[in-house]
Amino acid sequence: MDGRSIGGRVCLQKLDGYESFAHTMWNMFKDNIAEDSMAASGEGCSLSNAIPGFVIAYEDEEGDLLLAGDLSWRDFVRAAKCIKVVPEKKNKMKVNKNQSTCNFP
Repeated sequence: MDGRSIGGRVCLQKLDGYESFAHTMWNMFKDNIAEDSMAASGEGCSLSNAIPGFVIAYEDEEGDLLLAGDLSWRDFVRAAKCIKVVPEKKNKMKVNKNQSTCNFP
């Protein structure tokens, strides 16, 4: 899955929160999830386990890459311009002490 462009669309306005967003993301990637993984069934899906080994991030209007789930759902829907799926192993986050969000290098 590394480096692969999906090009799928998700209409965030039609979803009712992070749980349905996580399940939608799981549906997009379920063919790539190992059957023995906890997320293979899609039950109890959350942002942290929707795509095992990856984190769901988004790009805002300013081009910053931020973790999904940091904002209220309504603010996230307004701010997110592009959804990114980032491998956890490359997830070396820099935390800006003046902000409560994390930025990826």
